[in-house]
Amino acid sequence: MRHTITPAEMRALENEAFARVGIPSLLLMEHAALAVTDALGDVAPAGSHALFVCGPGNNGGDGCAAARLWTQRGGRATVWLSAAPEAFRGDAAVQARLLAHCGVHIEVCAERIPPLPGDVRAVVDALFGTGLRRALEGPAAGLARAINGARLPVIAVDIASGIDGADGRMRGEAVRADVTVTFHRPKPGHYLYPGREHTGRLIVADIGLRAAWDKTRGHRVLERADIPPLLPPRPRAGHKGTFGHALVIAGSRGMAGAAALCAGAALRAGAGLVTVACPESILPVVQQCAPCAMAIGLPEEDEGRKGGRIGPRAASRLLEATAGKDAVAMGPGLGDAPGLSDALSSLWALPLPKVIDADALGALARGDALPMFSSPAVLTPHPGEMGRLLRAPAAEIAADPVSAAAALRDRTGATVLLKGATTVIAGEAGTTFNITGCAGMATGGSGDVLTGLIAGLCAQGLPPYEASAAGAWLHGRAGELCADRLSQRAMTAADLLAALPDALMEAEANKNSP
Repeated sequence: MRHTITPAEMRALENEAFARVGIPSLLLMEHAALAVTDALGDVAPAGSHALFVCGPGNNGGDGCAAARLWTQRGGRATVWLSAAPEAFRGDAAVQARLLAHCGVHIEVCAERIPPLPGDVRAVVDALFGTGLRRALEGPAAGLARAINGARLPVIAVDIASGIDGADGRMRGEAVRADVTVTFHRPKPGHYLYPGREHTGRLIVADIGLRAAWDKTRGHRVLERADIPPLLPPRPRAGHKGTFGHALVIAGSRGMAGAAALCAGAALRAGAGLVTVACPESILPVVQQCAPCAMAIGLPEEDEGRKGGRIGPRAASRLLEATAGKDAVAMGPGLGDAPGLSDALSSLWALPLPKVIDADALGALARGDALPMFSSPAVLTPHPGEMGRLLRAPAAEIAADPVSAAAALRDRTGATVLLKGATTVIAGEAGTTFNITGCAGMATGGSGDVLTGLIAGLCAQGLPPYEASAAGAWLHGRAGELCADRLSQRAMTAADLLAALPDALMEAEANKNSP
């Protein structure tokens, strides 16, 4: 599992290495430049002409050093500086002086940006590093536009210039990289949008900072190898009771598919038994669409315009249905009937693990105050739902999903899975990013599959945080496999459910390999 490090933590680690261990800062810069030069060699032909766009800070020093190393490997280098060489300080000034004696063509672009040489095959972006927390201005903004306009492979040094390494925000112009070479550990801004969109393929290079010196915790980033240890065991002598019984409270008239998708995912996750509790009128549809699940009917609101949705009269029946269950999923397709909050309110204090999604989150948000869960719970909002829960604009949630997920976790005591292109999971153990998935999953019903998947894992005894991590990764991986077969445009949530076995087989194969 990868762990991120913030730009501030990275600076502190480097300063400690310089002061306490005695590592020369120029040595780290040379190691960084070597990694950038190696990455450049993967995208540009040997001996070809490369453009290095460098700012006056350490990031620009890395770029100047990489330009020198590229020429030493037989390539040609042109360097565009965003400021005059005398404006460079520290190690960057040393690298700029060295470069001036290597026969490299240097252009100072403080006043104008020259035409791009016609034979350039790749561009190295070394304008600004991970510490930038403001919009690019003046020559730097113009150079970023020129890099993007070149339509050539772009290698970013540490992070694409214009992206905040702490949170991935873009406050103005930003370079769009094809490859980013970062150092020691990835930064949060590489994974959070829009930064992730500007990162391209991420390479994490060792520059000589030993892991033992690094005491920072950082956010976890799920990788394939992290999933097999999380999957619940399947003893040979097990039976359907061994693998847990999940209750799915879902569906309404016109939304029976949500209940079927959620139940199907709980079964695909390995739950031994799944029971769907749904409005009485849609019971036959749910049974037909999810034949491997059991189902019970719930009392509905009055017939007519509000018919087909559960109301307050369902509360006692729901409590009865939880008897003998090992986990509960609630919310998909329930609708927003006024009585839903009353029907569900008695379930918040259940000692069972609860996965609360969709309309059940809406019921939570309509309450006077969010409950503090005393038993295991997972909340799975998208940014709009999170905004309603926290009484904040969805744009504010999307801009800082880590803080939003942590705030809801602290307020409710639940594990929070904030859905998005990068999913943020906040629990007692910290924060985890999941980066599997694709845009084809942006279709109705995908979230219902995720809810059932997490509930099925919880029913088998997996704690909520671990179930959320494994469920998010498997859900995203199923989406990737589905897109490979059908295209992102054509895939549906039903296809996603059908692809779950392949995602699980991949994980099981890794688990059982020697």
